[in-house]
Amino acid sequence: MNKTTKVILGLIALFLVVWGVSSGAKNNKSSTTNIAAIIPLTGPAAFFGSEFKNGFDLANKEYHLNVNVEDSKSSPADGVSALQKIITTSNPDIVISILSSVGAAITPPATEKKIIVFQSLTSANNIAAQSPYTFRYFTSGAQEAPIMSRLASGKLGVKTASLIYQNDEYGLAYADAFKKDFESVGGKIVSMDGFARSESDFRGILLKLKSSKPDMIYVIALDQSLATILKQTRESGITSKIATNWVLANPQVISLAGSAADGVYVTSPSYYDENSSPEVKLFNESYKKEYNKVPSAYAAIGYDLVHLLSLVRKDNKDVDRTKLINDLTNIGQVRGIMGDLKIDGEGEITFALRPAVIYAGKLKFLNDK
Repeated sequence: MNKTTKVILGLIALFLVVWGVSSGAKNNKSSTTNIAAIIPLTGPAAFFGSEFKNGFDLANKEYHLNVNVEDSKSSPADGVSALQKIITTSNPDIVISILSSVGAAITPPATEKKIIVFQSLTSANNIAAQSPYTFRYFTSGAQEAPIMSRLASGKLGVKTASLIYQNDEYGLAYADAFKKDFESVGGKIVSMDGFARSESDFRGILLKLKSSKPDMIYVIALDQSLATILKQTRESGITSKIATNWVLANPQVISLAGSAADGVYVTSPSYYDENSSPEVKLFNESYKKEYNKVPSAYAAIGYDLVHLLSLVRKDNKDVDRTKLINDLTNIGQVRGIMGDLKIDGEGEITFALRPAVIYAGKLKFLNDK
C-alpha cells in the first residue's frame, strides 16, 4: 500500500471515528465478536459479491473485525451448505448474507441457532420483520418501486405499464410493490412476465408485450440480464418508456447496456451523484488506489457495513447476542458512505433514493438543473 493510499484511508478512518464517537462506540483494533460472511464470489451474482467484499475488506484494514468468508456461489442451496460449515467450524455470532434468495434460505436455520443474520443486497420485503435476529442494510422493493410508480403516473403521464422481472424473491418484491402502488393511483398493469435468472433471450416476452403497447415497461433484473433486456427491447422496435431500479445507476452496468440505456428512468442513491459528499470522494479515491478500478455502491455498502458492526463490536470473551441485537437496534442514525443511514426499531437500515434518467451514457438526477 503506497503513502497516498495510507493518507486517504486515514482520512476516511477519521470520519468514521467521529461517527463512532457520536454513537458512543469504541474504535478498538481487535474483536472477539465472531462474524461470518456468505457472499456470491462465483455464479451469476459474483460481480455484486466481489464489489461488496472489496469494500468490506478495505474498511476492515482499519477495524480488524474477525470475519470468516464463504462463497454462496449465488445459490440458496450452496448458501445453506456454507452456513452449516460455518456453524460447525466457528459458531458465529453474526452472519452476513447477500442476495434475497440466499438470505431467505439461510435465515431460518441461522435463527434456530440464535445467530444474528445481517442481510444486504437483498430487496425482498419485510426482511427484518422475519425474526428479532434478522437485520437488513439495503433498499427494498417496497421502498423503491413506489418512487418510480409515482414518477411514472405523475410527471411522466404513464397510464399503462408492463412488468418484466426476475422470477425470485428479488424480482417479485419489486413487481408486487410497483403493481400495488401504480394501481392505487389509477394506473393499469397490462402484462407481467417473470423469467429465470439463467435466461438470456427475452424476445418472446417482448414480442407478446409489444402488442399490449404499454406506456412504460418496468424491468427488474441483475446487471447482465438487465443490459440484455434493454438491448433486445430497443432492437424489437418497442417505443414505450423504460424504467428500472438502481442496478442501472452503476456506471459499469450503464456501460454493459451501451446506447440501449439512454432514456431509461431509474431510482438511484446519492452515492452516484457527481456532486457527492467528501466521504464518498475519499472512499472512491481509496478504492481506486487499492483495486485499480472505480467502485460501485455495492462496495460502499460493504464498507458501511463494517462501520456499522464496529459500533457494536464486543471485545470481551463472552459475547451476549441479545445485547448485540439491542445495540444494533438502538444505533439510530449513522452517517455512512451511502448517506444518512436510518435504522428503525425492527432492524431495517436504509438510505435515500432519488429519481434519475440515463442521458448520453451518464446518470442525471431529475432535480439537476
